[in-house]
Amino acid sequence: MFRVITSFVLILVLLFSAMHFFKTMASGRPEVQQREITETVYNVDAFEVQPVTFTELLTAFGTSVADREVVVAAQVSGEVVEIHPSLKVGQAVSAGAAIGADGGTNQPISGDLLLKIDQRDFQQRVEQTKASIAGIQTEIEQLSQQKMNAERQLALARQDLQTLQDDYDRVKTLRDRGAGLATDLTRSLLELRRYQDTIVQLENQISLHPHQLEAARQRLTAAEADLKRANNDLLRTEVVPPFSGVLSEVMVEQGQYVRNGEPLVRIVDSSRIEIPVSLGLEDYLLIQDAVESGHPPEAWLAENETAPARWKGYVVRVSPTADASSRTIEVFIEVINSDQDTPLLPGTFVFARINGPRFDNALIIPRESIVEDTVFVVNNSSDKGIGHAEKKHLKTGRRLQSLVVVHEGLKAGDRVVMTNLDVIQSGTGILPQQTISPMDEIQRIRVPVIQMPD
Repeated sequence: MFRVITSFVLILVLLFSAMHFFKTMASGRPEVQQREITETVYNVDAFEVQPVTFTELLTAFGTSVADREVVVAAQVSGEVVEIHPSLKVGQAVSAGAAIGADGGTNQPISGDLLLKIDQRDFQQRVEQTKASIAGIQTEIEQLSQQKMNAERQLALARQDLQTLQDDYDRVKTLRDRGAGLATDLTRSLLELRRYQDTIVQLENQISLHPHQLEAARQRLTAAEADLKRANNDLLRTEVVPPFSGVLSEVMVEQGQYVRNGEPLVRIVDSSRIEIPVSLGLEDYLLIQDAVESGHPPEAWLAENETAPARWKGYVVRVSPTADASSRTIEVFIEVINSDQDTPLLPGTFVFARINGPRFDNALIIPRESIVEDTVFVVNNSSDKGIGHAEKKHLKTGRRLQSLVVVHEGLKAGDRVVMTNLDVIQSGTGILPQQTISPMDEIQRIRVPVIQMPD
């Protein structure tokens, strides 16, 4: 019992000692001081909204082709007996020209002779046809002379027939009176019949003359056509360029036997180059009126999408149908090489920038600053430059790579927040560190889609 009481007393002593210790410790702690709550300010980059005048460039790409390219083929068969001394790829050839001769007629000047095919057989065919024509012409002259002779003979025969008729009538009268001989009457009748037959033959000969003459003239016409064909074949033995250009392929050698239709050379006229490119429907509608009204938009071409423009052309034609698979419309850019510092070669892959609509005093901002059609602008800046974020709703238009055209919601002079958009809300304190201008942002665009006025 004594031990239980002693244990209880010791426990109470320990409890009171612990309470006294903690009370002493608590009384010795310093008093907690209240601190003033400060606003969090975020450092941001801002974009200063300024009106900008520019032309939108519609981008596309394509491969250039020559406006005229032809494979010259043999039009007659034979052995190649002569070729141009410089019949090689890259050689410029001329098709000649036409000059005004006396009397106001145009006389052709022959161009470069590319090659010549053996002419002997064709010359013989020409001479043979000429001889045939001469024979038919002689035949026509003979027919005319025969007609004249037959007409004279007919006139004489008719006179003789009348004399014989009178003689026959006289003999018959005597015979009827019993004074003449029967043999005299028979002889007179036979002579009369013979002249009548002669007259019939002469009349038939004269009546057939127009048909014989027409047949001869038809043969003459056919022979003259054969002569033209023979002369054409003879001319075709000398192969000349159909137009001035440059040889891009040579497929023949001297001594080679070529057949009608066999390709000989390929000629390219690179004075006018065409580049077919595909535009989306939205982009095409921006230039449709200009193309259809006869005011072709300018197009700037470069060897890659970031290089400065090297060639200038115009959109001159539009495909009448759209490509259903790619949902694009093909337009054709024409480049006149004589107007270029460096000629554009056929087969060159180029990037095109076509002049689109013009924007006057437009407001543009970076796309990265827009979140769900809203932006934050810097508002109420203090002397230290600290301001607050204000949310504004936008109505936007065309997207120009990293830039967007703003129609409503901003005004010139607004500073749009570009960074820390994930933590900024309306009223958040912000301190602009760097202010970017529209020209700074335009110069950062990798692929040119904006053309500034000169």
